Amino acid sequence: MTTDTCINYQAIYQPHVGEHVAWGDTGTVIYANSVLGARTNFESGPAALSAALTGRTPEYGFHLDANRSSNLDVRVEATLDDLSDWGILGKLIGERRQSYESVPMITGIEGTPSSDQLKHLGASLASHGSMGMFHIPGITVEAEGSDTGASNAEVITSEDIQDVYERYLPEDDTANLVVFSAPHLSLFELRSLAGMLEGKRVAEDTTLIVTTNRGFKTNAWSLGYLKSIEQAGGMVLEGVCFYILDDVGKMRERNGWRNIVTNSAKLANIIGAHKYNPVLLTMEQCVEAALSGTVGKSSEASKHRVRS
Repeated sequence: MTTDTCINYQAIYQPHVGEHVAWGDTGTVIYANSVLGARTNFESGPAALSAALTGRTPEYGFHLDANRSSNLDVRVEATLDDLSDWGILGKLIGERRQSYESVPMITGIEGTPSSDQLKHLGASLASHGSMGMFHIPGITVEAEGSDTGASNAEVITSEDIQDVYERYLPEDDTANLVVFSAPHLSLFELRSLAGMLEGKRVAEDTTLIVTTNRGFKTNAWSLGYLKSIEQAGGMVLEGVCFYILDDVGKMRERNGWRNIVTNSAKLANIIGAHKYNPVLLTMEQCVEAALSGTVGKSSEASKHRVRS
């Protein structure tokens, strides 16, 4: 089946605990290993195709028990309010320990994270740290019995998260490009975005781009979410991610785009290679930028509270 999506685990199929699969996209791999307890490595296209034809995949890496235990302790002392906060958490962990063999045990998470929150965390860990698996006690299926035994955990605070927002400063006050992509938006994210855009209009000189898969776009149309986004002036693209659009660098030149406003820590990490200037904000702040066509010189990112 041609699904053209980086969130197949939300849209089509969820493998079972212990099931061996051969997936390629880094965001799907880390979600499968961590949240679903399936087993896969970062596979190339030809390797994944070969697995489909033969029903076999090489026995190494995360297919083996020995490589799935945590070896890095991280304690979160911050309140994670927005999807972008979860992406920043992944960035902070990943950039400190960039290794495919690193499997962090993340403690201190309050409540039960949603699929979208775990999606943004995993995609960012994979993008910033090349990591293929993580554990959260009480949340991910293999977290129990996987303690590292380390006495000193790396600590992520609210101040650390706020500092990341402040690193992504705009070149000027224009928000002529706002993108929700990398990973694809789930139906729930599309619903949230539609609610924020209902009855409003994107600024005349601003382009708002949203990416998802065909199934969720169809669902969004039938539920009225797509209408709200498109009537506001947004474009919903199916089966693509922004950073791999053809000639995305030339698109920047043709349209005079400088800043790219996004809530995706993964996209903010990748898009600089195409000479865009990423501005990382919360979903609500991204919508505000799209409606006003402007973004402040320093991001008024969501306020975080250090836990007592």
